[in-house]
Amino acid sequence: MTLKQSTTNLVFVFALFLSNSLFGQFQINAVLSEPDSNSTNLQLTVCDFTDMVSMQFSINYNPDLVTYTASTDHNLAGLGPANIANPSPGKITLSWVADDVFNGESVANCTSIVTLLFDGAGTTNDNYAFTSDPTVIEVSDVNGLVSPVLAVADCACGNSGLAQFELEGREITVFPNPMSANAQIEIMGETIQNGTCRMFNIVGQEVYTQLFSGNKLTIESNKLLAGTYFTAIYSDGVLIGVEKVIVK
Repeated sequence: MTLKQSTTNLVFVFALFLSNSLFGQFQINAVLSEPDSNSTNLQLTVCDFTDMVSMQFSINYNPDLVTYTASTDHNLAGLGPANIANPSPGKITLSWVADDVFNGESVANCTSIVTLLFDGAGTTNDNYAFTSDPTVIEVSDVNGLVSPVLAVADCACGNSGLAQFELEGREITVFPNPMSANAQIEIMGETIQNGTCRMFNIVGQEVYTQLFSGNKLTIESNKLLAGTYFTAIYSDGVLIGVEKVIVK
């Protein structure tokens, strides 16, 4: 990750894209500044934050240079100090779920959703990074969630010198869908050795789990109540894609 000086601020972007046609695009811009020689602020702004249901990620920082103190300026419904934790020096976690999980939450481009406060001066390119340690990066909108990979962003909120990331999922098909009997899931273009299929209802409760290998598996409908579910596919513990499934 590269940080580039931009006037008085150092700026980097964590941009999340959802490549499945069901998904939209989602990005987080992190603007890093030093209001004085004894403190550092990290302001998180979002782009294309439309019908978002949940997000979680970690921010790692250099604890030898700065100390996390608090979060402030919470400007997203359902996001507050309780959603942001500092489980150990050098690691911050953020977990958020929309108040309305059916319709999600939307805000205007470049809305600042929170500012993280640090004691100490630490605005070099090695001091901060978005990671999956300890909280794995996951983002969902009303259609589901996928996992991140490196790629290119295009929403900079007027800033430059940006490091960029992309969120994309493998193509997953479910047939038949809606299902009234058993259905087959196929993961296109990938053979999985240690796979896990997890199904969640619309309030986020896990209701079904199945281990598998290869690129196909069968969902047993007699283990599910009628309703709408998000089917998440993991390879070696890493989320690679999600598909919405309706059970009649």
